[in-house]
Amino acid sequence: MLTSRRLGVAVILLSLCTRAALAAGLTFLTEESPPFNYTEGGKLTGAGTEIVQQIASRAGIPVKVRLRPICGRCTGKAISGCRSRR
Repeated sequence: MLTSRRLGVAVILLSLCTRAALAAGLTFLTEESPPFNYTEGGKLTGAGTEIVQQIASRAGIPVKVRLRPICGRCTGKAISGCRSRR
């Protein structure tokens, strides 16, 4: 019984922390990848961007989608890391 009380308290605390974090909003980073994400008239748009914004809106979570270029060095490290794990 003591264990289930601790679990209950942990779930409540986690729920409160998650709600507080979500109230602050989420930021998604993406790259130019038409038709999913692209800049038009200085605004980031596209199917993927719109889907993320709609889901967040329906969930009541503030969201920002920001454009970040893919770094060639980072991409190279990710690819070489994947190859070394095979």
